[in-house]
Amino acid sequence: MNTILAHRMNDVKKALHSLCAELFKAKLKSVNDAIALQKESSAGDTKSSAGDKFETGTAMTHLELEKLGHQLKSLETSLGRLNAFEHTTPSAAIKAGSLIVTDRGVFWISIGIGEVILAGKKYYVISPVSPIAQQFLGKKSGDNITFKKQQHQILEVH
Repeated sequence: MNTILAHRMNDVKKALHSLCAELFKAKLKSVNDAIALQKESSAGDTKSSAGDKFETGTAMTHLELEKLGHQLKSLETSLGRLNAFEHTTPSAAIKAGSLIVTDRGVFWISIGIGEVILAGKKYYVISPVSPIAQQFLGKKSGDNITFKKQQHQILEVH
């Protein structure tokens, strides 16, 4: 394999990691902001003569905070998983962390984000447990997979 090409593809993996990490950090900020807003809103609620309305509002705020807490935990877990793919060693056989160039697109097996655009080019960031990743795992350059009745020829593995 061409060393310059391998180095360039390693740079692509690093850039994809950075892009995905920024996406997660933006989502984390959004959830943290929503939590702060909910807490601020509930702190301003005071019990009035309409006690049932106050209790219902408090319960709804609590449920919303709980939901946001679960989202926050899920995003933090996903970011941790993404960071595990920051420094993967190259392999001839496709594994979690591989960057795969096919005749139909470029896939990075790391965490399920979907399509992302990097430097004007489409990349598919997919989870190792996704159906298409399961087809790719263990394959090598020159192999083919069929996914949703479409043939993908594997051109390069990084």
